[in-house]
Order: sequence, then structure tokens, then C-alpha cells
Amino acid sequence: MIKPTFKYINDLTPADWIYKNLTPLDWEIFDPLSSLIPKGFESYISIRHDNALCEEDEGSNIDWEIFTKNLIPFTTTPDDCFYALWNGYGINFEENQAELFTRLDENKNVVPLSSEEIRYLEFPLQRQYMLFQGKLLDSLNLNYNDPLWHGRERPNYAWPSDKSWIYFNEIDFEVTLLGGSEELISAIERNPLYKTERFLPETLVKDIYLVAPWNMPDISEFDQNRRRHISLRSRVSSAIISLGFRVRG
Repeated sequence: MIKPTFKYINDLTPADWIYKNLTPLDWEIFDPLSSLIPKGFESYISIRHDNALCEEDEGSNIDWEIFTKNLIPFTTTPDDCFYALWNGYGINFEENQAELFTRLDENKNVVPLSSEEIRYLEFPLQRQYMLFQGKLLDSLNLNYNDPLWHGRERPNYAWPSDKSWIYFNEIDFEVTLLGGSEELISAIERNPLYKTERFLPETLVKDIYLVAPWNMPDISEFDQNRRRHISLRSRVSSAIISLGFRVRG
């Protein structure tokens, strides 16, 4: 296996633009999708990871290598990209890929980063993400030193340095959210490999397919003041609740 050339980044300033373009979470209401993916792109689309129409269907799963290659023509910097991976998959990156977590000391010797020097992005869903920089295709090979996990993880956030697009994978969602040019979004929408849904930054998280209905718990009692019927579409809010969002009656 060819060793990828990406590197761990503990200078988090390449992600500043994302923070500046996210809508702050409001715990009192259902939030817009711009609390998850930054505003400012021409168009947005969600892409299902599995295009099954019902629980019994054998829907085809998204091929992440093909999806990643589909993004390459729509950036001028495919060899200079950033990708963030949640530090909670149970993979000990610092041990398995220790060569990524080093620096030069005052004598130009390579020394490991201390725990205080390992920094994480903390986007609105209160998760910690390690930030890497490298070629876009290397994002498919984040766990090259761990045969058990190799290929099973994909970046949670990824964007090229020219900021021409960005995608977001929340670990509990069954879709990828993608923002970019209308040309890119139209190409994804026309591709028969994908089942997609357009959205706007102001679209509420409860108004878009994020989790298949058969994978959601019954939240008919989420309003503690009264029982009420919840449509399948709005029940997607249960996925948000499971991530720590609080809905108050």
C-alpha cells in the first residue's frame, strides 16, 4: 500500500472561514442547516448514503471513491485539501499513525506532540475533529496503518483550499450535505448513482431527510406537555435530539 502524503494540522486557522459562516445553534428552536454546513455557496444538496426506499430494500451504498473523484473537476486545488475526522471512532490515531503527530524541537529533532499540542476543531455538534491536509484522494486512506479499520471511515468535513465546495458527514446522519457551485450541484443531481435532495442554508433540519424513518426512534412524546402526531418527515428531528439538541415545549 502506498503511504498517503496527508499531514495532521494543529493550526486550525484554515477552518476559520467555516466558523464565520455557520449559524449559531439556538437550543430553543429547530435549527437551520446552516448550523451544520457554512453559508455562502451557490447551491446545496444532500446525498443519501443508501438509496433504499424502504427498510426491506437492498439499496446500493454510495461509493466514496467515486464520489470523491466526482468532486475533483470542481476545484482548482485537488492536491491541497483539508479534511476533518471525528476523534471518536475508536481509532487511536496518535498511536497507529504516530508519525503524523510530531514537530521539530529547538535542535531540529523530530519529537512527538504533547497532548496539549494536539488541537481539535469543535464544530456546533459538540464533537472534536482532527484536521488533516493533503490530496483529496488521500482522504480515502486516512487509516492506512490500521488494517482492521482501513477504508471504513470517511472525513466528516472536507474542502479544497480554494473553498470551491465543502461536504459534511455527521456520524449519525444517513446523508452527506454538500455545498458548492450550481454546476457541481447539478452534476451530482443528474448522476444516476445518487439519490439527492436540494436544500437552502435556511432549511430547517426537521424539513429534510437526514435519517431513514425506520431508523428513528418513536418521539411522539418529545413534547412533554402533550402527545401529538409527527409526520415521517418531521420525525427526522429525533436524529437531532439524539445528537444532543434539546427541544422545549
